Order: sequence, then C-alpha cells, then structure tokens
Amino acid sequence: MFRFATLLTEAFNVMRDYPGSAFVLVDDGSSDQTLDVAVRTARALKGQLIPVRHAQSVGQSVVLATGISKAKGDLIVTMDGDGHRFIPALVRSIGGETAIVEVNHRPRTAGLSKYNAWNRTRAGIRDLFGVLWLRHRTCAPNIASPIIAKPIDAKTRPSVTERA
Repeated sequence: MFRFATLLTEAFNVMRDYPGSAFVLVDDGSSDQTLDVAVRTARALKGQLIPVRHAQSVGQSVVLATGISKAKGDLIVTMDGDGHRFIPALVRSIGGETAIVEVNHRPRTAGLSKYNAWNRTRAGIRDLFGVLWLRHRTCAPNIASPIIAKPIDAKTRPSVTERA
C-alpha cells in the first residue's frame, strides 16, 4: 500500500500543473485497502479523485473500459501495474490518437508476480486473437452527410387529434 500511496502522490503532484484533471481509480473488487488509501491520499493532497468500485473482479479490459468511460477530459493516461499492451492498437482502430511517453519503471518492492513466461505467452496470444476479433467487429460509423433540420419542440408539435 505504501508503494501505491507514493505513486498516487506523484500523480497528484504532476496533475497540479493541469487544472481540471482527475484521477479515476477503478477498484476491481479487491479485498485490499487500495480504494481507502486512494481516498485518504486524495483528501490529504486536495487532488480530484473519481473512485469506482466493481462488486467483483471482472478483468483488466472491463476495468480499463470503466475508467475510460468515467474520464471527463480530452486526455486519458492509463496506469496499471500489469499494463495493457493493446490499448494503442484499439484506440487507433477507432480513429483515436495515441502517444508514447517514456516512463520511469520502478522495481517491485513487495509481493510476487503472478506472471511467468508461459502464462504471459498464452495470455498474449489469446489477447492478440481478441484484438483481431474486436478490430474486425468495431467500426466507426461513416456519416454520409449531416442532416440539417429544425429541432422539434414538443409545445409546437401537432397533437394526434390535430393531425387527423
């Protein structure tokens, strides 16, 4: 938890340079104190925190989608201890823009990694097929032409009896 509080403190300090920015934290039904630590840290630093807690673990992709849906700004920065290497491909596939920013990686100071070479390889191959399927199924609508019309006002709209 100390590591998370330190990371959150660094994020809030950087965010001070960007008025209106907020930190969206999605807790994937964890049993640890991550959300409580985040709330205390945000209050202490007067940082804007948008906390979201899932009732149960739903997986990394859903967590990212939840966080992105709760974000209110034009710029979204994702942070995750595990990372999600396909976000740039998915964002670009729907016409979005991405940027690569150098980061300062920190060594693990507590706990054990749940990943090894084999399960990361299997997960990567499975994710690759998932991204291919998603890219095939996802399409941005192509608007043929804008429709210019006056808005319908309920007050001036004829009633059913007037139309008859």
